[in-house]
Amino acid sequence: MDAPSYSEPGEYSFESVADPSRGAWIQYTDECESHDFEFTMTASGVYNFRFYVMDKTSGVYYMRVSTNIQVSDRAYPSVGDIVNAAVKKCSKETDGSDYEKALWLHDWLLQQLDYDHSLKWSSAESALTRKLGTCQAYESAYSKLLTAAGIENAETRDTYDGHTWNAMKLDGKWYQVDCTWDDTKDNYYNFDQTHLYFGLTDELMALAHNGHNKIYTASGYGTRSTSLADNYFVRNGDAAKWARAYAERIQKNLNAGKTKFEVSTYNASYPPSISGIQNGIIAYALNQMTWKTGSKKVTLRVAGTSTKLSFTAKYTDTVKRVRIVFAPNGGRVSSGSKTVICGKTYGALPTPARRGYTFAGWYTAKSGGSRIGSSSVVRTTKNQTLYARWKLVKYKIRYSLGRGTNSRSNPAGYTVVSRTIVLKNPVRKGYTFKGWYSDPKFKKKVTKIAAGSTGSRKLYARWVRK
Repeated sequence: MDAPSYSEPGEYSFESVADPSRGAWIQYTDECESHDFEFTMTASGVYNFRFYVMDKTSGVYYMRVSTNIQVSDRAYPSVGDIVNAAVKKCSKETDGSDYEKALWLHDWLLQQLDYDHSLKWSSAESALTRKLGTCQAYESAYSKLLTAAGIENAETRDTYDGHTWNAMKLDGKWYQVDCTWDDTKDNYYNFDQTHLYFGLTDELMALAHNGHNKIYTASGYGTRSTSLADNYFVRNGDAAKWARAYAERIQKNLNAGKTKFEVSTYNASYPPSISGIQNGIIAYALNQMTWKTGSKKVTLRVAGTSTKLSFTAKYTDTVKRVRIVFAPNGGRVSSGSKTVICGKTYGALPTPARRGYTFAGWYTAKSGGSRIGSSSVVRTTKNQTLYARWKLVKYKIRYSLGRGTNSRSNPAGYTVVSRTIVLKNPVRKGYTFKGWYSDPKFKKKVTKIAAGSTGSRKLYARWVRK
């Protein structure tokens, strides 16, 4: 006979309840009065049985008998009812994200069954109603749970030994998960081994199942898993904690400026299927961390094996240097440029000079703009021109009239841009004006103040009595 198969009520889509290759399903006997067969049906639904009767004298002809038995008993819910009840509870106890649902259902399933070392029971029916199953049972049951929760999934295998597990799509990316190998009470390696195979890449899963290499490297493989973003240890923070244990050793190599280096791992004595996976997760966590040495940012690429972590480092100077050009804007400046650092202050700035003007500061534009001082912070990452701003100096003209009266045409001051000033004669009763002089002893006569002149002046009127 074949191994019995099971279908949900009304569906007639059958899955073999047990492994049909196991010898328990075929018994050759000598002649006897009866051949009794016993099988316990554990779920509501339809069970199919197929029997083969052969004429042993000829060994050629046989008769096949197939029959369905309908089971409907509230005490024995269907596989679908069990799955839907679990998913309903999952929805209440999680935030509804794909990751949280997949993790909850994973943990729930591991509480439902034990591995069947007889290798007999191999279906979702056996996993969820008989509480026993091989890897096929774990995979089939988890697939039904994921599907009911709205999570895309697929079956994947090891070509060497036929071991099977699930691929699941979380947040748009495929991940490998092996519920069978996670179903362990062992804790030899100081971390939660019941989630070691939850959310792996194909490469990491192949460390445990060598035959998977042939599967995931084949053309047309549809569930390529390359991300660890939703790996269990990445999500719960353990990966970052493991990674930080190597931080001091890594930093020493970075401070030395090494571009390639290796670090031995603390778990090198573990089996490669354990340490290799853990180190791959650690490498991912290290790749997410920010590294620097001095003023340089370090881009670190990390790869893990079962005994070491390998690093490739690229150094980038994080200091952004900006060239500042000084435009004197009609004046003179001793230094035409300087280099500053973005995020730091401008520091000492040159003071330009311009005849007839007072320097009014450096600005980011010829007109308008922002004033820049030595304590101003450099905000730009591009080279910058600063423009000198000027204020005209107004020079005073003082007149020493010796009791005379000045002409209203003589100004009280001027600037470097004033036109030539021709000095007018003052008047004094009983005296004749003999000219303006720049000194009280009347040595240097002045008749005008030429355009472009600078400086305050005192002019002395010379008088001669009539």
